[in-house]
Amino acid sequence: MELYPRLVVVNGKEPGRIFPLPFATTVLGRSSGVGISLRETGISRHHARFMVNSGKVKLEDLKSTNGSYLNGRPVTTSKLQDGDNLQFGSCRLVFRTDRPSPLEGKTPGRTRIEVSKRNKSPRQSTCLGHGGVWRFPLYSGKGRGEVNMRAAVLVIDMVKDTLQGEREYPVTPFAKAIVPQINQITDWARSRDFPVVFACDSFLEDDFIFKGKMKPHSLRDTPGSEVADLLDRKEGDVFLPKRRFSAFFKTDLDQTLRNWKVETVIVCGIATHFCVLMTAMDALCNDFKAVIIEDASASYSAEVHSKTLELYRKNPLFPLLQVLKSSELNQKFGG
Repeated sequence: MELYPRLVVVNGKEPGRIFPLPFATTVLGRSSGVGISLRETGISRHHARFMVNSGKVKLEDLKSTNGSYLNGRPVTTSKLQDGDNLQFGSCRLVFRTDRPSPLEGKTPGRTRIEVSKRNKSPRQSTCLGHGGVWRFPLYSGKGRGEVNMRAAVLVIDMVKDTLQGEREYPVTPFAKAIVPQINQITDWARSRDFPVVFACDSFLEDDFIFKGKMKPHSLRDTPGSEVADLLDRKEGDVFLPKRRFSAFFKTDLDQTLRNWKVETVIVCGIATHFCVLMTAMDALCNDFKAVIIEDASASYSAEVHSKTLELYRKNPLFPLLQVLKSSELNQKFGG
């Protein structure tokens, strides 16, 4: 039986809003940089997290100020079951795993999805049903919720620690320089109903990779691991915390992209010779076509960036792996 783990807001500022849980770990809180951002009274910046493993979902409170409640009782950590009621501050949600319905149980028997032909936002399928408008981030837009996607944009490691932290890294000025191009690409993607995923380092303080020369940074559940304020983020974009360099490594990204019918991933961000490249290579290993955007990626020097891309500009995998400029996206995916 296929499961669709998600949270549905029952009582709060946005009743009826649905938050899918497509990745191994999703953090809920008041911060704009977390996967589920709720601007509700009594919610901490990093309040709780949901961990998905083999179809089972576990809730863990992140030492929040006001606590997390499961079916009316305070909870530190617990497995969730379909229909469980959750309370975070003033917001109440219900956990569901069955196939989504636009009514989410409001009116039994009425499950027909009617997608508006005039969505205010191309990132949302607007489902009209009893009780108002119900929004599903399905990345669709045709017929009865049919998903018909071809590409997704992956923005790699554009985090606060690197772009606006107290310490400036060698890559920092180059990262800031590509922000306008990344914002243009994400706007372009949303206009075509392509998913936008911000994949960000989310390390542990005593992580294995810090046993070398690399210093601790972008630590899990800290503001430094959030998407930098310079990046344009919109409702419907996905925040993906990652433990290692590739956005695919031990995450559910490959499965989620397949659910979205994505064939090609467009990769940008930092650093070209490390996380951007590894993500593109892992995309190929997971049978997705990969495009690295030359003018929306950066390394700690222009020379390293240029030489890395030169190695792959002409390769035996072409056209499965390509290096393009942002201005060439329209030609490749249609204007």
